[in-house]
Amino acid sequence: MEEADGRRYNTATLFDRRGRLLGRQRKHNLGNLERRGFGVVPGEGWQVWDTDFGRLGAPVCIDFWGQPEAARRLRVQGWISSSIPPFSPFSGAIGRPGP
Repeated sequence: MEEADGRRYNTATLFDRRGRLLGRQRKHNLGNLERRGFGVVPGEGWQVWDTDFGRLGAPVCIDFWGQPEAARRLRVQGWISSSIPPFSPFSGAIGRPGP
């Protein structure tokens, strides 16, 4: 979870091998629990980052599974691989890792 400009997002955060922030991808397709229960708003745009492994995208959870738009938009940016983090309401408080 990320809070920015008074809004809450379900966000994947990508770091390089040295721990430097490469970027963040905000989830687009939100479920009712995220919207109503956690006050999450959808993100915009799809991003690809250059890494040691190639051009990596990070669609969040359902943004990739069953949602072909993410793959289409990432592919035109030269995307070759993904890391797909899931959302879980049991992962702990915002800013704190889960159990």
